[in-house]
Amino acid sequence: MPVTLSAPTTQTVTVQWATLFVPGAPAGQADPATDYTPNLGTVIFAPGQTSKTVAVTVTGDTDGGEPDEYIVVSFSNPTNALMGGNWGLGFGVITNDDRSTTLTV
Repeated sequence: MPVTLSAPTTQTVTVQWATLFVPGAPAGQADPATDYTPNLGTVIFAPGQTSKTVAVTVTGDTDGGEPDEYIVVSFSNPTNALMGGNWGLGFGVITNDDRSTTLTV
């Protein structure tokens, strides 16, 4: 899932992001202790840009019995824009038989 602006702007837009583990969430949530490296940062849109990505490093495995898992990314504190979407949350999926890689959220 890309991080997008609904329209280009003439101002620089920033938004903070962080991976988020949600205790008690529905089954299938990736575990930051074993499935990916927790991370945070800031997405910066230059004037005119409308799409960016957030990278999360996946801890690979080849366990054939593991189902797909999802990662939650929280977005907050936008500047020069308003937050839309799903309460500032984004989701990425680690597919079964994942290898050590970078997941684009």
